[in-house]
Amino acid sequence: MLICLVYLGVWGVRRLKVFGVEPSLPTLSCEYGEHVARCYLYDLQMIATRDSGNYYRRLIEPTLFFVALGILAGRLWCGWVCPLGFLQDLLTKLRRRLRLRRIAFAERGRRVLRGLAYGLLAATLFIALVIGWPGSKLYKHNTALFRPYCQICPSRQLIPLIEGKSEDFLMIDRFSSVSRVMSSLSMGFLGVFIVGAFSSRRFWCRLCPLGAIMSIIRLNRFSLANLKKDTVACTRCGICARVCPADLTRPYEERRKRGVLDRDCIFCLKCVESCPEEHVLQAAFCGLPVFRSSYDYFSKGQPIAPEMRRTLTQRRKERPQESERFLTG
Repeated sequence: MLICLVYLGVWGVRRLKVFGVEPSLPTLSCEYGEHVARCYLYDLQMIATRDSGNYYRRLIEPTLFFVALGILAGRLWCGWVCPLGFLQDLLTKLRRRLRLRRIAFAERGRRVLRGLAYGLLAATLFIALVIGWPGSKLYKHNTALFRPYCQICPSRQLIPLIEGKSEDFLMIDRFSSVSRVMSSLSMGFLGVFIVGAFSSRRFWCRLCPLGAIMSIIRLNRFSLANLKKDTVACTRCGICARVCPADLTRPYEERRKRGVLDRDCIFCLKCVESCPEEHVLQAAFCGLPVFRSSYDYFSKGQPIAPEMRRTLTQRRKERPQESERFLTG
């Protein structure tokens, strides 16, 4: 949370620069805020709508930054840096305080939401390219529609509000009829964000077009950050699947491979901290373990029924010694 507060610019942190160049981060940001960094999706839209003649050449620099930072940490950017992810986690904590049940999505529901994310990404890029082409009939709307996704993203309303610009919250842009429509859509998407994030964990992450890009190119597959599992010692308790904010089941279902990092995993490490088995799940960076599951950590983090405590203790005693291969592999 501290990382996100700094990233949001609450303490006046200015735009991130590397050798005088603003890198394109693999996480949602907001151009409507003064202090935050710049996200790759913003660059995609700006280059397509403002510089169509040099589109591919101008896209090289932000793409290199995006890929390099993505390989460095994968979708850990989503789990630990994205400001919208942080705000969703706050809404989840509020729901738990109110003791309200959440909505869990089955595999079919996750596929539908993933399809909507791909559709939103495709529509964003299509509109950006079309209005950036001088021969298009929509070119006249270039000024009012030059950042199609940014104009409806929940960040447009939330980030300026967090920075203290209350006058920009729920403001209608009256520049043109198109801008008025986009402003109204942004309020609708803000409502979807709040209701969705309050009723389901990390709901907007399932609709995020930038997350869709990382999912399509399978950025987690090439990341230096990884998630590993000792399939021999796993007792199939299913806790990892229940605590996952993205409702992913690969860490639970995998029976053979050690690597269990799903393409949609945001690397929040809830599965690792909630696993009651010693070193069954572990987060690794560059092949070196940085965080391992343990019964002691699990038992300190949440209340455990006596029956479950006895069951877990018995399972630990019966764990095959063969699983030690995992710790030295």
